[in-house]
Amino acid sequence: MTSSEFPAPFIMAFQSIVNARTRTVFAYEAVVRGPRGEPAQAILDLLTPANRGFLCAIPAAQRLPPPSARCLDDAGTAA
Repeated sequence: MTSSEFPAPFIMAFQSIVNARTRTVFAYEAVVRGPRGEPAQAILDLLTPANRGFLCAIPAAQRLPPPSARCLDDAGTAA
């Protein structure tokens, strides 16, 4: 099965979770949305045992820098 065979297009993003005191990223939250801003539930409702691997966040998350490697400057921008 290819990504074109999933019943709907989707976007997966990773939101940084920041320790406000140290200004370091300590985790990421995986967020899934439809391409026109549809809520996650609209995409999750399409999951079946045969296609659920398409929304697996683990392979994508493995490409992120380690949380402790990212710090934020005073403007809140990753340094």
